[in-house]
Amino acid sequence: MFVAAAVVRACVRSAPNPEFASSPSNYAHWMLAHAYPTIVALRGAEVERVVFPLVHGENEGLRLWARQYADLLGWPVEFADEAAVVTLAEGSFEVPFDDEGALIAACERHDLPASACAQVRAATTGGTAIPACAVTVSIAVPHLAFCTATHWRDLASFQDFVRSRFPPKPMTPRVVVLLRADADRDWDVKGLEKACARRWPGVDVSCESFSRATRLREVARALGDARVLVAPHGAALANCVFLPPGARVFELDAHAHRHFHRFFYQDYARGLGLSPSKVWLDDHGRRYDVHPNDLRNCTMYHDNGTQILGHSKQALRAARILDYTHPILLTDDILNDLVSAALGQLG
Repeated sequence: MFVAAAVVRACVRSAPNPEFASSPSNYAHWMLAHAYPTIVALRGAEVERVVFPLVHGENEGLRLWARQYADLLGWPVEFADEAAVVTLAEGSFEVPFDDEGALIAACERHDLPASACAQVRAATTGGTAIPACAVTVSIAVPHLAFCTATHWRDLASFQDFVRSRFPPKPMTPRVVVLLRADADRDWDVKGLEKACARRWPGVDVSCESFSRATRLREVARALGDARVLVAPHGAALANCVFLPPGARVFELDAHAHRHFHRFFYQDYARGLGLSPSKVWLDDHGRRYDVHPNDLRNCTMYHDNGTQILGHSKQALRAARILDYTHPILLTDDILNDLVSAALGQLG
């Protein structure tokens, strides 16, 4: 449990995460690269307000998630564009915080000599226009960190906090099937909608689809008592944190993706005290038992041990992150096997 010490305002500085920067509207990128490390960084503090300084426009996409941040954290959230106001004999002007290139350009625009520009650089060191914070924490999630076990080592703290905000209910014989909300997806899972009509004696089955407009309390209400979650690989699996302890999670993926798959939702769910499994399928509805030696997870390192940088096609191929293009089919028989095994195991 979190033990709180009074803090009025907390500033959370976040270094730009490349995954989030490339797709700021992706729910998993926000939840796992920003919300999760933010909660871990703030553990032990009772906060009345959280401020996210957006240094010269970086992480501007965080504003998209203002409501989700407020829902998740339970505190008012504000975003502050951080800048320095420089006052010299020649006058006052504002420049981006601690950005030498912008400072030099500002000097040139104001026809300042080199000596004055040096004063500008000195004056902006540590300068900020945001309100004073009682505590400041910093988070930095490296490029491709989701592919490493290290990123998930603080999930217990994350889980404790989220469950204190959205307490899970006692598990019931309930199966939730997550439908994908992204209409422009590159790959699909056929048979999911049909699964909504399946019935087992004494088992409640519901299909859910969440978007950025969905309040997190609604997500927590939909998942908080489910024994079984069936979902395709995708951002919606970031909602596993709202499941009750011990719930089964079946992540559907294409057998053809096994050599460049993303294993992090399995690590994530396992770190949350859930029981996850990958279900490898093809477009004919066949299920495959894949040997661990035949799996290749994504990576943040080249074969020579150096870190992979950037989002070029060449960089992503080196990271074993390729486009998901192979559709799959979830048949009634496979769904029945999954649910029956899970409900039997959970009693």
